[in-house]
Amino acid sequence: MKILVAVNGSEASKKALEYALDIAKKVEGKIYVIHVIEEVPIRISRNIACLSITTREVAPPPIPIPRSLKMKITREALKVLEYARLKAEEMKIYLDFIICEGDPVSKILEESAKGYDFLVLGFGVGGWLRPRFGSVMEKILWKSKIPVLVVK
Repeated sequence: MKILVAVNGSEASKKALEYALDIAKKVEGKIYVIHVIEEVPIRISRNIACLSITTREVAPPPIPIPRSLKMKITREALKVLEYARLKAEEMKIYLDFIICEGDPVSKILEESAKGYDFLVLGFGVGGWLRPRFGSVMEKILWKSKIPVLVVK
């Protein structure tokens, strides 16, 4: 059984990972952890030195993330993935990683179409899985072609 787990570093995604690991152990499944480094839409105000993050609904297309910010985001992603690796190693479960940049909904759905049995997402406050109207989780629930397990 191939299980895709979306993680973002939030407590909810850690719970989702742990739940997926428990399932994988019972059914001798394999876990594939996807972490999407989201593009940050930034708009420049009248004062060029002032940058503000806007919402996806009204944001212009994302501009490239400055190298220093990209390095910080990458370090945070590695912490999340190291947590996943240690948990899987502890439970003796096969684990592989998918790391990509872009829109989390698109990237997760694109990956989920590659022969996984189901997708596991966390539900909670924080990161791109935060519960809000139009959230990543909600969009994935509506658009996914495979079963989705949401862990609270």
